[in-house]
Amino acid sequence: MAFPLAYFDPDFHYPRTLKVAFGVDHLLPGGIVGTLDFLYSRGVNTVHLVDVNLTGPVGVSAGEGGRTLYGSFDPVTGEATPSRRSNALRWVFEMRNGSGDRSYSITAVLGKRFANGTELSAAYTYTDARDQMGMGADLSGINAGSTPVNGSLEQRDLATSWWARPHKVTLVATTNLPLGFRFGFTYAGMSGTAYTYVLNGDPNADGFRPFPDVSDDAVYVPRDAGDITLANPAQFAALDRYIRGQPCLREPAGPDHEPEQLP
Repeated sequence: MAFPLAYFDPDFHYPRTLKVAFGVDHLLPGGIVGTLDFLYSRGVNTVHLVDVNLTGPVGVSAGEGGRTLYGSFDPVTGEATPSRRSNALRWVFEMRNGSGDRSYSITAVLGKRFANGTELSAAYTYTDARDQMGMGADLSGINAGSTPVNGSLEQRDLATSWWARPHKVTLVATTNLPLGFRFGFTYAGMSGTAYTYVLNGDPNADGFRPFPDVSDDAVYVPRDAGDITLANPAQFAALDRYIRGQPCLREPAGPDHEPEQLP
């Protein structure tokens, strides 16, 4: 009976992050205080999961910009069969260290305090966060499928983190009330959760699917009709219209294109 396993690399180090922060406050006309903060983070020791029960890359796809393959496909059904070291086991996840994840954020704040005790502030934060694998749970199987595969399983490309929230606006107002009470109002609005277009089936033949018919493999965006093979070539026009209608898909296209995770 096949079952998943997980273990730590003997050289595994507890996650470490380098952080650099700068900030400045300045008194502006009208008694307004302006604040500008910058925060940069870079992963020194991050956490990666790799299925070591796979024999490793066995080739590349003839299309899709040379997608790395970890198994073979049935020529009749198209069903993928991963090349495993042991068929008695399913996934054997090694938790090892990676590095290179990074993020930066810039926050601008305007605030003013009035003589009657009323305080107003407005803040905007822009964040750009990229990683190779996002950890969203305490289960290895969920974490392995939480980040779409860009590049190979051993060396994933840096992509927009699913934790990223590019835009955030915060408004705060407080004022004095009778009997020593204070009333406050806070509004926080931010971008939604990032997402990536993925494929049905198992296009890299690694045997991993977060859901029965859905892979964790990012789509390949074709440059033109000659860059993709469709069961019905006449459907390319409809596919092309859809691609051009999605900001994260339409530019650029081809083998060097990484489908962006959009908020």
